[in-house]
Amino acid sequence: MADSGAGQLSSKPSVCFVAPSAPMIRVLLGSGPAEAGGSQLQLGLMANMLRHRGWAVRFVVGDFLQQRQTTTASGIELIASYGHTRLPKGLRFVLHRMPRMWRALGKAAADVYVCQGVGWETGLVAAFCRLHGAKCIIRMGSAADPFFDSDAVSFIPRKDRWLSAYGLGHAHVITAQTQEQLSALRERLGRDGVLLRNVWQVPDEAATLNGAPRVLWAGRIEGVKRPQMLLDVAERLQDVHFVMAGGRGTLRGDCFDSVEIRARGMANVDFRAFVPPSELDAEYAAASALLCTSEIEGFPNTFLQAWGHGRPVVSTYDPDEVICRERVGVHCRDVEEVAEAIKFICRDSAEAEAMGARGRAYVKAHHSPEVVIPKLERLLLDVVRSNHEQQSA
Repeated sequence: MADSGAGQLSSKPSVCFVAPSAPMIRVLLGSGPAEAGGSQLQLGLMANMLRHRGWAVRFVVGDFLQQRQTTTASGIELIASYGHTRLPKGLRFVLHRMPRMWRALGKAAADVYVCQGVGWETGLVAAFCRLHGAKCIIRMGSAADPFFDSDAVSFIPRKDRWLSAYGLGHAHVITAQTQEQLSALRERLGRDGVLLRNVWQVPDEAATLNGAPRVLWAGRIEGVKRPQMLLDVAERLQDVHFVMAGGRGTLRGDCFDSVEIRARGMANVDFRAFVPPSELDAEYAAASALLCTSEIEGFPNTFLQAWGHGRPVVSTYDPDEVICRERVGVHCRDVEEVAEAIKFICRDSAEAEAMGARGRAYVKAHHSPEVVIPKLERLLLDVVRSNHEQQSA
């Protein structure tokens, strides 16, 4: 596909990331909806690193009252697609969301489109690419994505699953964050994917831990994250200070209000609500450990940020068994095990420091920009090269 605006910028193919959810605006522009998302943060990091290396990078984003076409400080062009509409609910998809997304994809005029997660947009992007001779890459963001058609696991509405299936079936490449996701993709859909781990820059030095025991919990406050478990643990550990940071979410139930009321009534819980990711860095450095209580994840950026600061992770979810295999924290099953793990980490500072050091080494070896970004570049170049070969055959 012709790249009308990148001639003087780069001889490399142009790439367009498709991510219309609200957190993407804040990640790219530093302002906008008070929401944060790990997948969107990853796309922002990857996009800015590609742009720094000379790629022409664009984003199709949602319309959250920002300018319909704008450019970030790093030179990434943003193209607004759909947003709020007063159309009746039954007509919004056909008359607003789908046509506006299609037009935005056309304005991007990219060689490769990278679609974040699985949903109806996935199918639309795949169809657009097939029609216009571009390449479609789907980046799975959650271990739930291969189970898009399962009522027990999936977060995708039933009405959107047929387009999700089309996208997963017709994308040129599907990337996964973990081996676990790759195995599920192969077993459930009969497709091979490509492992592309999340990228993270480790600070030059781990922060020195001082002060009383302190545990950080960071994520959207919604049912799938099980924030009530944190409060159950805090009730058992009155001598540990807990910091809870997260905006409202709705996956498996909106529980924000009930969690806030309960948390604000607890002396050892500091309820912060939404905090921009850039402002949370100091909390990771001050924490004794990061706590994750989720049912299911992709590969959390929170883990990488905690390990980057030399902090162990206590979690009810262990992607690819990294926590156990690398000995960078404690994998737990229930409230009692979580409480015991936190007590152990706060009591044994030498072992906590060793876990954190191993975590830093793991992130450097597997998630650093020097490891991940060249692999992403090779993937983009290979998929475009295959397109040119097909067209010339």
